[in-house]
Amino acid sequence: MTHAPTDAGDPATIKGTTLGILWYSFRGTNDAIEKTGGMPFDNVDRSYAGSHDDAALNAGVARFRFTADPALVAQLQTSGRLARPLVTIHTTGDPIVPIWHEPLYRKKLSFFGRLLHTPITVNRYGHCNLTDAEVVAAFAVLVLKVTGFNLLVSDRVLPSLGAQAEFMRLSQAYGASPTLTHEPPP
Repeated sequence: MTHAPTDAGDPATIKGTTLGILWYSFRGTNDAIEKTGGMPFDNVDRSYAGSHDDAALNAGVARFRFTADPALVAQLQTSGRLARPLVTIHTTGDPIVPIWHEPLYRKKLSFFGRLLHTPITVNRYGHCNLTDAEVVAAFAVLVLKVTGFNLLVSDRVLPSLGAQAEFMRLSQAYGASPTLTHEPPP
């Protein structure tokens, strides 16, 4: 009903997604309440759908009113005004921070902000479920965007040929041309 992502090839991800969302919901909501002085959202007028009995679901859902301090909520919001390049990397199947957050953020950016933002999307299930090659490639793109220079990377950082190939492919897909150096073992 939540449309939270799972990996169809791994039934255990249903439990992992459920536990992850519950953990984040309780931990994140309590943190937000503390930082904003009250409930930072409401669901009074929200109608939930997708269950076997939506009427019963909506009758039984606890309702919350927005009680947070709007000034404190505003302090936690991103301005969307970028002063320097930003590279983000996100998995499409992230059950904790959904991929649809990425376009919401881009929508806040000005035209020039969108020029400074490079979103990298990885088609995979999981929260921050990124390979070393993907993280280093995102860093290579950021280094290029900030300095104008391509990254020099030791093959010790990515020892497998497969990881090196993935790093180069992803870096180049986003405009970077890093160099892999081959160093002899210590």
